[in-house]
Amino acid sequence: MNKSPIHPAQTTLHSVALRLAALCRAQGQISSARNFTNAASALSQQGLADLGLAKVTGAVMAQLQVAMRRSGLCPNSVAAYMRRLRRAYRVAVAEGLVADRHPFDAVVTAPCATVKRALRPEQMTRIRLLPLADADLAYARDIFLFLYYCQGISFVDAANLRKADVCGDSLTYRRQKTNQLIYVRLSPQARAIIDRYGVKDSPYLLPIINHLADADQARCQRETAHRCINRRLKAIGALAGISTPLTTYVARHTWASIAHQHGIAMPVITAALGHTNERTTRIYLAALDHSLLASATLQVANAI
Repeated sequence: MNKSPIHPAQTTLHSVALRLAALCRAQGQISSARNFTNAASALSQQGLADLGLAKVTGAVMAQLQVAMRRSGLCPNSVAAYMRRLRRAYRVAVAEGLVADRHPFDAVVTAPCATVKRALRPEQMTRIRLLPLADADLAYARDIFLFLYYCQGISFVDAANLRKADVCGDSLTYRRQKTNQLIYVRLSPQARAIIDRYGVKDSPYLLPIINHLADADQARCQRETAHRCINRRLKAIGALAGISTPLTTYVARHTWASIAHQHGIAMPVITAALGHTNERTTRIYLAALDHSLLASATLQVANAI
């Protein structure tokens, strides 16, 4: 990350984090900017906005970590904020604002494994066939199914799809998170959803972002739509009698899990998901592997 001139007054961890947020925003790295801003907000919420860099110690950061967890933040959110604060501290060290006392050695910054939520094929069928008179619920279901039909494409990538990304029955796009080039063979089911919701004068494939929106407006529209769809998906799940809280992420993990169950090779799933390496995919499917192992154990036990 490029260095920026430092004002002598900018000697708090909070101010450095906000400066990095502004730098990321100026470079178009909106997600990173938001992460630095959230990390700075976490400091403020714990009364540490004025914490000087010289007072950033391992004990203080450990106390901050505990306080954030007690406030209701999930462990992975806490770890993510800690990574951003660590980055801000290292920038301050590199710029000579503070001597490195390694205050983050005593806190958790690595993400922990989370419970993966994948549906079984019969549950997906139940959702697909569920009678829905409400148009908003029907739309949310169609978006959920579209994500599944398109190899578990993420909601962000789906929202940004352009009509120009489609050539015949092929969809090609770059994943926003990893910049991996993804090829999708459009199934008749996915094509039907595109045809049902396509807006004539819009360059977008789906009606999630208004074609007249600038970059900031597009991001706000996408995030608002994502929240609305996830809220409606939970209602759909309740109607279908599915205990797993439905979100757009569930469609992505379900595609990977069902592909894995059908014997599709790991490198193929990795490429389809846009992961940069197979190790990420194996972590992604760890919960499924455990369930398969449990099933195999029962089958072996019942064999004698």
